[in-house]
Amino acid sequence: MNKIFNTTFESSLRILLLLYVSEDEQMTLDRIADYDFITIYSKYFGISNMALHGENEFGLSEFAARRGMMQSTMKSLVLDGLVSVKRRQNGFQYSISAVGKTVAGKMESEYASNYKMLARKTVEHFKGQSEQKIMKTISNVSAEFLRR
Repeated sequence: MNKIFNTTFESSLRILLLLYVSEDEQMTLDRIADYDFITIYSKYFGISNMALHGENEFGLSEFAARRGMMQSTMKSLVLDGLVSVKRRQNGFQYSISAVGKTVAGKMESEYASNYKMLARKTVEHFKGQSEQKIMKTISNVSAEFLRR
């Protein structure tokens, strides 16, 4: 059986959904990784009453592994024409392409609907905050979770 969980394929679907709901905002890879993680575990960040990947003792410790996978995931999305990239002063900025919007718009499963709803809340909640502040929030929430 082919593995689909915790793969670049799974990450690419989530990234497309995240960029789809972010209203054409261009984001760095770090911000995308942060938003994706917060969206999945939004319960722990006070954004919703659910954690998309369930509640388990290892959930918040996945951040480093997920972040490492994002680079190859993004490369695939750009090469496939689903995500556009622009070089800016502060690094590469990513946004969903027209083809990516078409693909993401067709994702209508319960998971996709929940992810889009939570991603919208995440983007709205953290919009305007620096990546450093978001990362500090992730660190604080993860540390608090591990103390439980």
